[in-house]
Amino acid sequence: MPVKIQNAATFRFVAAALICFGGGFTFLSAQEVQDTSEPRAQKEIGNNNRPLIYDIEKEEFVRASDDFPKVKERVARFKEENGKAPNLDDYYDIIFNEGYELTGIERPLIWFDVCRAQQPPISKEEIREIYLAKRESVKDFYVDFTVEDSREPNGVKECRYAVKNNDMFLHEIKKTEQDGQISHRLSALNKSDFRYVVFSDSSADAGIQNRTGNEFGADGFCFQMPLVKSMIFDQTVFGLNWKSYDMPMLLEGMSSLQIMEKTEMYEGNECLIIAGLSEKFYLDIQKDYSVCCAEFFDEDALRNTDIRSVHPRSRRVLRNLVSYGNGIWLPSEVETTYYDADQNVTSRERIVYNEIRINQGLKDDFFVDVIPDGAYVADSIRDMVYVWGDHPSIGSLIKETVKSKRQTIFRNLSVVCGLCFLACWGFIEWRKKRLLKENAE
Repeated sequence: MPVKIQNAATFRFVAAALICFGGGFTFLSAQEVQDTSEPRAQKEIGNNNRPLIYDIEKEEFVRASDDFPKVKERVARFKEENGKAPNLDDYYDIIFNEGYELTGIERPLIWFDVCRAQQPPISKEEIREIYLAKRESVKDFYVDFTVEDSREPNGVKECRYAVKNNDMFLHEIKKTEQDGQISHRLSALNKSDFRYVVFSDSSADAGIQNRTGNEFGADGFCFQMPLVKSMIFDQTVFGLNWKSYDMPMLLEGMSSLQIMEKTEMYEGNECLIIAGLSEKFYLDIQKDYSVCCAEFFDEDALRNTDIRSVHPRSRRVLRNLVSYGNGIWLPSEVETTYYDADQNVTSRERIVYNEIRINQGLKDDFFVDVIPDGAYVADSIRDMVYVWGDHPSIGSLIKETVKSKRQTIFRNLSVVCGLCFLACWGFIEWRKKRLLKENAE
């Protein structure tokens, strides 16, 4: 029978404190439950030796199942019997395959017991510092890649992406739409403005706008670039918080994640495992703890007591890691597979990175000189529409335009002055002849 706690505010505080120490629920023995004024509830608690666990959502204590203490004891004995603390696979094996019946709020409590049993060779904070150091070392980055997505059956998408100092970017995508038309767009943010180009078969339309800060979220972030897939890139520049693509953010914000004591082999490489109830990351130890695989699990299995197994919702595999210095290993190919509840493949995305350059000294002009000659430009900064010429910037175009106007004015003034001179000279000559004629008469 659930025991309702009258002082709900007190237990909200206790529950919040428990979350900070690594769990959303806790269990107490009957003797440890003291804050209740209901004699009947006290009597029922005292007559039942099963522990109580606190359900934050319901704000009440509920009795644990008969198997809950047994599973806790099973986890406590695991390291003594096997030499290593249980990992994620062992946890699922215990709760699903050893005949225990646990409720949806008991399973996470067992997982926190598994986490507390770990003695990994390196801490979460140390891994986070390694990734922050990798991130800080990247000053400029360029990649050329192709994307083949089963959800877009109209061919391969061609892409370019570049970023410098997390302040300038270039993002270009060329693909075939469902109607067979070619879609080709380029966006670039430089220190002074935001530029975009929409290409067609024989022409291009472009625009220049003031920087507003919204360009990052709209055009600047690229989930398919290798720094993102490798969980190195800083998403906060774009105002995003996709923890599964950002290792420092992941390790800082999820208390349910734990580094496993046992390492695992993945495609022939020894990997450190970072795991939670719905995710698992493989970090290649020999490659500076670089991500080589990430799996995300069906969360329904964690809460539904009728489900006796768990399977991946998606799996991201990073293949053929190449060193680019400063501990940065990036994949030559990334394949992401998505599954349904029956473990059937629903879609697959394959990315091939043709060229990657890190800290090769990208010039600022790379993010400026993006508009092709002959493109019609809608310039909202200067409130002009014009055809882009063979000029490195609109500034020089205006300069040339001013120069040409000045030359025309000076030329016209010269002609007028010349005509005036001729008129004056002619008048003087005529006057001389007239005076000579008058003197002769």
